Amino acid sequence: CGEDSYDLICVIPSSIKGHYSPTLMKLAQKLSEEIGVPNDNVLARTRDLETKMTRLRDRESRCKNVKGTVGLTRALKSHEKRILLLDDTKATGASILECATVLKRNGATEFLAICLGINRKGGEEK
Repeated sequence: CGEDSYDLICVIPSSIKGHYSPTLMKLAQKLSEEIGVPNDNVLARTRDLETKMTRLRDRESRCKNVKGTVGLTRALKSHEKRILLLDDTKATGASILECATVLKRNGATEFLAICLGINRKGGEEK
C-alpha cells in the first residue's frame, strides 16, 4: 500500500452489545484481502443503546444516545494510527463520531468512514 494507505480496517459495531453486521464483516474481510490492510474489530458496543437510533431524529439526541457505549476490545498497536471505519448506514454520523473519539483517545490520528447507505429521513442533516 502507498502513502495514503490505512493501518487498520474496523467495522462499527451494531447498536446491540456484541453484535456486528454480517454484511460489513464480510466486506471488511474482502477489503482487507484486496488492499492488504489488516481487518480487526477493535471496537465493540459496551452496552445496548438506550433508545433505538431510528426513533431519534436529531443529531444531538443521537450523539447523547451513543456516548459511552463503545470501547476497545484491545489496545491499539503503536503503528495503528490511520483507521478505515465501515458502517452500514449514516444518518447523523453519531456512531461514527463516537467510534472515532474512542480510537483517538487511544492513539489513532486519522479516520476515513465508509458507509453503505445514507438515511436522510433518520436524522437531521446540518
